[in-house]
Amino acid sequence: MRWNKGNILKAAVDHIRKLHNRQERQNRSDDRSKKMEAMNRQLMVRLQECENAMRSNGLEVPDMPEREDFINQLGGNGRQI
Repeated sequence: MRWNKGNILKAAVDHIRKLHNRQERQNRSDDRSKKMEAMNRQLMVRLQECENAMRSNGLEVPDMPEREDFINQLGGNGRQI
C-alpha cells in the first residue's frame, strides 16, 4: 500500500481515537479504584466501631491477624479509632 496524505491522516486519527479510548478506560478504572478504597476505609472504621462496642459490652473480639495489613494498605496507621 502506498502511503498518501489521506492514508496517513486516517491512520493518525485512528491512533488518536485508540489513545483517547484507552485514556477513558484508565480514568474509569481509577475512579472505581478510588471509590473502592473509600468504601474500604468506611468499612474498616465501621468494623472498629463495632469491635469497640463489643469490648465496651464485655464481649470478646475475635482475632484478625490480617487487620494491620488491611489498615496499612488503606493508608491507616494501625491505631484503632
